[in-house]
Amino acid sequence: MVDYPSENQQLHQEIEKLCQQNQAQAEQIQKLKQQEVLLQLVLDNIPQLIFWKDVNSVFQGCNRRWAEAAGLYDASGEWTYRVGLPAKSGGGGGMTAVAPGKMGIGTFSPLLDAKGNSIRGMKVCEDISWDCGLHLFNVARPEYSIQALTDCHYRLQDW
Repeated sequence: MVDYPSENQQLHQEIEKLCQQNQAQAEQIQKLKQQEVLLQLVLDNIPQLIFWKDVNSVFQGCNRRWAEAAGLYDASGEWTYRVGLPAKSGGGGGMTAVAPGKMGIGTFSPLLDAKGNSIRGMKVCEDISWDCGLHLFNVARPEYSIQALTDCHYRLQDW
């Protein structure tokens, strides 16, 4: 007859060891979450607009002031990082954006994304910002300008 108690005892020890490791990882995760909350609190109370991205330049998040400046609900930080224009959307599909000292943009299209923003309105603003170099953190591309847009040299029918 085969004696299994030693194998059961080894298995029980391995399970106990895994449980202890799991408990230690859970405690580390809890500490990291607490540190993350504290860091977000600190960032939200800094008076400057702050955003951060990963090593591939993909937007990861922003502080409260950045999100408030963008005005697009849960899409605020990503919007400001990608498009670079202060904007406000309404729940019915209306949207306004402004290029300070240059122009204002108003759109209406009731097709909304999951965050409550006009899909077409956001695309129009993004295209105008990109093509005319209106992003607050970028220099204008030389082949496009506000004058070209207002002189109708820009292909508005693409929208």
